[in-house]
Formats: sequence, structure tokens, C-alpha cells
Amino acid sequence: MSQPLATSAKPRGRFKTIVATALIVIVVIVAFQNWDPTSVELLFITVKMPLLFLIATCFLIGVSVGWLIRKRRKG
Repeated sequence: MSQPLATSAKPRGRFKTIVATALIVIVVIVAFQNWDPTSVELLFITVKMPLLFLIATCFLIGVSVGWLIRKRRKG
């Protein structure tokens, strides 16, 4: 009897890892090219910060929301 060959990783999982890595690299490149200070209005407060921190904060918020939504769907 022949046994099916076991693969080390699923093709879909490998694709998702490659896409996620590429997106992170793009975000890092864009973030580090934007050190210029910018003003951000948060309700009644104006905060001046490098655009790098604003991009990184928005990216982390997006990742966190995606992670929370994924957790909620699974369980």
C-alpha cells in the first residue's frame, strides 16, 4: 500500500506568510522614509509627532483589530 506524501507546510499558509512579510516590509520602508513632523488633532488636542509614529500606530491598531476579529470568529 502506498502512503500519501506528507508536506512540511500547507501552500495557503506559506502564501499568507509571504504576503504578510511583504506587507510588513512595505510598511517599514514607508514609515522610515517619513520622519517629517506632522500635526494630528485628537478631539480637542493637537499633537505634533513624526509621521513615522503615526504610521506605526495606525498599523498596530489595524493589526490589533484584525487579530481581535479573527479571535472572535474562531471562538
